[in-house]
Amino acid sequence: MQLWLKAETGTNTTVDGNDVTAWGDQSINGYSANSDVNSTDDPTFSENAINFNPGIDFDGTFTDAYSDGLHLGSDYIYGEKDGVHVFVVCDTDVPAGSDKYVFDFGLQANGGYGMIYSDNDYGMYTNNTNGGTNSEFFHTEGEDPALVEMKIDFDDSQAFYRNGNPLGPSVSVTIPDLDESNVNEAPAYGPLNSSAGPVSIGRKSASTFLDLDGGRIFDGRISEVIVFTDTLSSIEKQQVNSYLAIKYGLTMAQDYLSSAGTIQKDISDGYGNNIAAIGRDDCSGLHQKQSKSVNSEAIVTIGQGTIATTNALNGNTIPADETFLVWGNDGAPANASWVDPNVTIPGTDLASIDRTWKFSEQFDITNTLFQIEVDNPNFDLPAMPPTADGTYYLLRDDDGDFTNGGTTYEPMSLVTGDIWEVNIADPTNEYFTIAVGNTCGAVAPVLSK
Repeated sequence: MQLWLKAETGTNTTVDGNDVTAWGDQSINGYSANSDVNSTDDPTFSENAINFNPGIDFDGTFTDAYSDGLHLGSDYIYGEKDGVHVFVVCDTDVPAGSDKYVFDFGLQANGGYGMIYSDNDYGMYTNNTNGGTNSEFFHTEGEDPALVEMKIDFDDSQAFYRNGNPLGPSVSVTIPDLDESNVNEAPAYGPLNSSAGPVSIGRKSASTFLDLDGGRIFDGRISEVIVFTDTLSSIEKQQVNSYLAIKYGLTMAQDYLSSAGTIQKDISDGYGNNIAAIGRDDCSGLHQKQSKSVNSEAIVTIGQGTIATTNALNGNTIPADETFLVWGNDGAPANASWVDPNVTIPGTDLASIDRTWKFSEQFDITNTLFQIEVDNPNFDLPAMPPTADGTYYLLRDDDGDFTNGGTTYEPMSLVTGDIWEVNIADPTNEYFTIAVGNTCGAVAPVLSK
């Protein structure tokens, strides 16, 4: 690993909205991504950028040739082994426009390497005068936060990924490496139209064409950047993806692995939508104490003991390494009305929605707080029926069939607005859904003459 920037550690400020002028590298190299000495406009700190974790907010607008990004100065990152692999977790604003650089080094397209990402386009380049190529495409994945990857295998191919999946085709390259002969490096940003630059986060490295399209600066928040100057095995790539996906509430179409290689979420279980997790993995420095999928239709939030404004402000601790609670749903569409799962308690029939979630637990997580959002415009629960008792219930079941027994229920309490919650003392490998209580369904009618 050559570079590891994560916004919860190493920034010169942790005050929301303050300028970020230094972002310390957590790899063994100990680099620092700093604002340029001539900068007049810097990115800012966002304390709750992606899934309760902080990020660095880039405004996407050109100020001058020296501003709007962070760079490593004379600490250059070359690729002189078998390849280069860059991971970035970001949340793009809309509309973000085109050529929004998240990571860049040197001159695009014939003197360096880098990657762009926005709500509708993405791309990467390697020096095209020595066997590399410039790849830029449009996408329809939208503006939800994402893990984007640039993977370069020298003398073979380069590819771009989103949330672990290829985003567009792999492109053949014959470039043998990315050493100093293939990168136009400079230790600082130069005047407009300079053709060299430093390793840069959140903006174009060299200032050539920097001012076009409103500014070739990322528009949104970047929470984490990881750079390897070698190829990764498929398992190593999956482990990095899993660490970032669990931390930032991202859904992947692949198994979620711990740093020890243990499967935390089997994606073939049929509950691979809107995945989120809380968990602890000491080897990767992960301690995610509360989480909600960043997908727009997610309605479930779970926290260790409580749900605070940010992950850092949750003062509870997941007690053991390699401990996880992961959940995802079956993708059933939103209901127009409540359906009856034939679950009856004295005086009340319970009517649920079609969508079911599944918990996957590794070791033992206890004392969790469960919250739902009942009026999410992207997955709105049906209106409370007039015969209901006014309460939402959490139904939990051992096999996912809520009609054959084995179902428990917990009434939830209104917190504020459209948020309801209940404590789950000891979640297990079980299924759950949401229901309302019908006060009339289990009561015989009173007949009179």
